[in-house]
Amino acid sequence: MCSAIRASFADPHPIQPLLAVLPYGSRFPCTEDKLIMVATKSASLELSESWLRVTVLGIALIIGAFLALQGGTSLLEESMRNVRDGFRTAPASGEIIVAEIDARSLRTFQSWPWPRSLHAQLLDRLDAAAVTNVTFDVDFSSPSNTKDDNRMASALAAFGGTVVLPTFQQASATDSNEKLENLPVKAFQGKAFLGSVNVLPDPDGMMRHYSYGVVTGNVPRPSLAALMAAKPGRVGSEFRIDDAIDPLTIPRVSVADVINGKIARGELAGKTVLVGATAIEMGDRYATPRHGVIPGVFIQALGAETLLQDRINVPLGPWPAIALFLLMSLIIMKSKTSTYRSGILAATAIAIFALAFVLEANFLGSPEIVPALAACLAFGAGIILDGVNARIRQSQIIDAQTGLMNSRALETVLARDRAAGVIVLSFRNFQETVSVLDSTGQAQLLDGLLERLQLASFGSAAHALQPGVFAWSTHGSASLTETLGQVEALGALFVSPVRLGSRAILLTPAFGIAERQALSSARVLSAAALRAKGALENGQRWSVHSEAAANASDRAIQLLADLETALADGQVWLAYQPKWAIDEQRLFGAEALIRWRHPLLGPIAPDELIPLLEKEGRMSQLTEMVLDQAIADMKTWASDGHDLGVAINISAPLLCDEPFVQMMLARVQDAKLPSGYLTLEVTESAAITNSEQVVKALEALQGVGARVSIDDYGTGQSTLTYLKSFPANEIKIDKSFISRMVDSPGDQVLVRSTIAMAHDLGFKVVAEGVEDAACLAKLVEFGCDVAQGWHIGKPVPKAEFIARIEEALVSSRQAA
Repeated sequence: MCSAIRASFADPHPIQPLLAVLPYGSRFPCTEDKLIMVATKSASLELSESWLRVTVLGIALIIGAFLALQGGTSLLEESMRNVRDGFRTAPASGEIIVAEIDARSLRTFQSWPWPRSLHAQLLDRLDAAAVTNVTFDVDFSSPSNTKDDNRMASALAAFGGTVVLPTFQQASATDSNEKLENLPVKAFQGKAFLGSVNVLPDPDGMMRHYSYGVVTGNVPRPSLAALMAAKPGRVGSEFRIDDAIDPLTIPRVSVADVINGKIARGELAGKTVLVGATAIEMGDRYATPRHGVIPGVFIQALGAETLLQDRINVPLGPWPAIALFLLMSLIIMKSKTSTYRSGILAATAIAIFALAFVLEANFLGSPEIVPALAACLAFGAGIILDGVNARIRQSQIIDAQTGLMNSRALETVLARDRAAGVIVLSFRNFQETVSVLDSTGQAQLLDGLLERLQLASFGSAAHALQPGVFAWSTHGSASLTETLGQVEALGALFVSPVRLGSRAILLTPAFGIAERQALSSARVLSAAALRAKGALENGQRWSVHSEAAANASDRAIQLLADLETALADGQVWLAYQPKWAIDEQRLFGAEALIRWRHPLLGPIAPDELIPLLEKEGRMSQLTEMVLDQAIADMKTWASDGHDLGVAINISAPLLCDEPFVQMMLARVQDAKLPSGYLTLEVTESAAITNSEQVVKALEALQGVGARVSIDDYGTGQSTLTYLKSFPANEIKIDKSFISRMVDSPGDQVLVRSTIAMAHDLGFKVVAEGVEDAACLAKLVEFGCDVAQGWHIGKPVPKAEFIARIEEALVSSRQAA
């Protein structure tokens, strides 16, 4: 019966995601920019072809040397290094094993911090397993009770191998530069080696470097990694962690399994065991260039693996790559044809990248290649413009603040290229953000913004239209799908904030896109700018100009005017998507979803209707209809013998509307539904605000028998620990994590740990986006409570919803 009901709702068509790739580019002008150059010929300025090449080469070398000396190419440099590291991915040695203080260990031993006697038991177990070295990434600097400390000291003294305990530095006070060193309690110090555990991210927040050790109080302290790898180094110096080592290949065991004797005999013999926290709630996590955010204990392990495998590449600076460029450019200077010169120039760029890869793969050093590539690009631009003796009227076509070309230059490009469209990029509250910064902060913000824009290439150079607004022309041959893929990829570059020293500024981008069609140059530019403004106002990532977009205001007015009639005439109805109780193996309810077929405009997508109603403050009328219909349907189903609840979505602003809340309370009380039948889904962003009005409203609704669910969990910035004080009964993990889970070990870890912690905090867990049997099987394995998605059933009208249930029940009885 259970499989019959679930199968009756299953959809046979898989969802195919559209993947977009962002092509990397630069701020250097492309060939179309020649259209906006004003050539001024003068006999005194005419140069011979060979002398012009020498001049261009000199300029290219100056550009490369300038970038090398300024060191302003770190973002591009790191991106290229990540690509090279991806080509030479290597496994861990297997000599270092991480003993994880994971979520299961925390549940097994209940509290944190653990009593020292528990760490002593762990040492005894590791000693019995013939472990050679045990290194703790756990703070032992504060004494606990005397009995437990003595038990730990005895275990340290009795251990047959070596034990390393951590020390760490911290400021003596918030406003002080004085550093204090935290050592393990004195009872432990004579019985173990002491190693520095401090790690320091780079200014962009990425963990790339590791120290051999530090000196505090005239006492040198080697780092944990140096002690684990037994590789000495100059205290105070650093080495770069080799990001080519895959952290997923580092062996790991759960501390709970070690203490409980569940590790196979000989599995740990002769190994180095690193003990540290991996549970999400412990919070010890760092961002890495290639592997995302990982626990700090794996940073220690990667540092040790880098030393243990002698995978250290010393920085060589930019000069080897620049020397290679100079050698290749001399060959280009002697070539006779532009085709040959272009081919050698392309080979030069490849050779520069290959040089860095070969040196790093053989651990001969790591050169910087961006200055040489920039010089190569500049030289190529000069070769392409070979023979052109012109001056650009910079005062007319260059934006003084950014150094980018301005709107006049873009209009000239559009006037010459009748097929070119426009992409406009604008940032939310840019002027307000800039206004609170001093001149230095404004300059730093602009530098950070332009550095990210360097990675974007839409077929032309970026143009600055006004502060915080940029534009590109697009080739007429580019499809809208390709353009949207590029836009999404560029938008992803602004997910992380721009750092201004210790301050972080998050810029929220929005794009306006206008294809040329029959529009004039001025019209296509203004249309794209208008769509960018509209995207900002509506909270969208992008908006495309079209005939429909041009009439969007009229459409919105018509929808708002027709809503009341549509509600009265039954044009707006509810579709129900089934929800499957995994443990009970039964269908126990559904989510109510809005559907509207307009007599003139056709189907109106909820993604269009809901934001419009929220913006205009018209959600209460629609939500009241949904509530009334859902209550009526539940009563009908109950009278027909179907035990089914319904979840409805509540817009966060409505929970601050006292009359609306009172209406809901009255409706739910009058319905006299069994407790828990009605579920109110609020978004995670509403839960994060945790305003007093929202909390009070939800508590009142819970008091009359409604349940509260936190929708789209994982897409916001909250944590379950934070949400435990919010009046909710369940969380609904966002489908973006569930749909990728089968093929993504990282998402599996996130979903599994979220389910475990949610259960510990008393939440039920609903997983939406379950699209296939493999995904459902994983959720069963992880102990999820409820599944929802097209594998369970797609949204259908209520008559079809009940018909499928009854059909499945009949089939089940016949089979029995």
